[in-house]
Amino acid sequence: MVVCGLHNHVLNKELEGQLVVGRLKPGEKEVLAEMTRNLVSPKNIISTSKERNPNNVSNIKQVYTVRHRLKLAARGPITRSEMQQLLKCLKDNNYVFKVRTVGGSIIIQDIFFSHPKSVNLFNSFPNVLLMDATYKTNGYNMPLFEIVGVMSTEKTFGVGFAFLSNEKEDNYTWP
Repeated sequence: MVVCGLHNHVLNKELEGQLVVGRLKPGEKEVLAEMTRNLVSPKNIISTSKERNPNNVSNIKQVYTVRHRLKLAARGPITRSEMQQLLKCLKDNNYVFKVRTVGGSIIIQDIFFSHPKSVNLFNSFPNVLLMDATYKTNGYNMPLFEIVGVMSTEKTFGVGFAFLSNEKEDNYTWP
């Protein structure tokens, strides 16, 4: 049945799914930012938001959009690439890290990083190390090399990690 010549249905009384109505309010964005900092998953963020406000009709896509904008804002006024942001975070948090570039260029070939507490644990328990590399299962299609140590209590700890350009001997042996 054609009602007005443009639509073949009556006007929906529920506004759910409408982008303008589903926008997060400033207070909800602050709660979302806090929950994101506390590593709460998006599905839990949206369910908590709907519990707090039963009239909330926002959806999961809007949560992802706000989280993406928060990540971009965390990079600062000068937009850094993801690699520049990683290097800044490693430096700011006193990680031990080493970068190997291609020739004399600025293109990063391999990167190794280790938390300062992991270095201290390794210095205390250097006897047993387990090393393994995943095979290109991350978003960058690069092998992730993981080094794990074992304490005297038989507990394991991560010593360090490295993203490698490929799995050749040269990538595992650095000067």
